[in-house]
Amino acid sequence: MKAIKDIKESKLWQNYIRDEFKNDDLELNTIAHTYSLNGEEKDFISVTQLLQKHKITKSYDSVDKELLKRAAERGTLIHSEVQDYIENGTSPFTPEGARIVTYLNNTIQYTAVEDLAEVKLRMNPDECPIALAGTADIIRFTKDDDDSNSIDLEILDVKTGSSKDVWGWTWQLNLYKEMLESMLKQGGKVPFVSMKVLWVRVDENGDAKLEEIPIHNISPMVIGSLLSDEQNGLIYSDKAVIDEALARDVANRWESIKSLEENLKKQKEEFEQLKEQIRERMLEEEIKSTSIWGYKFTVVLPSKRETLDTKALKTLEPEIYEKYKKVTEVGGGLKITETYGEEE
Repeated sequence: MKAIKDIKESKLWQNYIRDEFKNDDLELNTIAHTYSLNGEEKDFISVTQLLQKHKITKSYDSVDKELLKRAAERGTLIHSEVQDYIENGTSPFTPEGARIVTYLNNTIQYTAVEDLAEVKLRMNPDECPIALAGTADIIRFTKDDDDSNSIDLEILDVKTGSSKDVWGWTWQLNLYKEMLESMLKQGGKVPFVSMKVLWVRVDENGDAKLEEIPIHNISPMVIGSLLSDEQNGLIYSDKAVIDEALARDVANRWESIKSLEENLKKQKEEFEQLKEQIRERMLEEEIKSTSIWGYKFTVVLPSKRETLDTKALKTLEPEIYEKYKKVTEVGGGLKITETYGEEE
């Protein structure tokens, strides 16, 4: 769907979206994780419950219950900090919350307080066979790269767990997108909606790391199959495509490999920088070779290398080798040899 182009119209649409969610009577009981509408309990199923029931998201049945409880409490705290920052500008005190705020400040195109946090979403009962509800962490107003006067929407979901579940996250955000568009259709226009997961966790050094994971669209037909199966008391299985558990494992493994490759690339770059620092220091001190920490460091000076032009050698007499000698410039470097188990 195309973005709204007129800046005045887009600002009115932005205000309409805020008013629409502000005036909606959908409420979440955070303890029971149930939703009520107009003050009355209704048989809503949450997105989280739906995906767990149909085994689309990861199961944590084998994880220690106390560990899960502490992780959930930590996640709730971080989400509250992000909400407080967006709504009131209050700075978070956890490293994860601070890292998310840094991300928002570096990428956001409006001020943070213009965005929406902890947005309650539900499906239009006229369009959905079940009463489905959920809460989007952040709905962000963005500008179209090709037109500064246009406005789109982006759903951001904060994840704080120690493991990835890209397959489950993709389903979760697509259901949020479906509900968001369902609620906004009543206003006559639906802006373009993109989705992204912000996966934040603390590493072994106590530093908060954030990974931005774009989420692709799931076909409305596939989403409709899940909702239909839920209505009919069936467990969803997309047999027409591939086994979902297998696809989820592949997606998670793929993301892990990408993360490892990115880390390996960074480690190699840092390794080369350290080698160059050692080489420069050894040249300054006129040290050709030294052994330390089980490794031998040898300065390799720039040199020239003579090689045979084998292609020419195949067609010409060996005696005229000298005429076709190639001289190649060889850059300097640092040679490191492992010496564990050897006499120094």
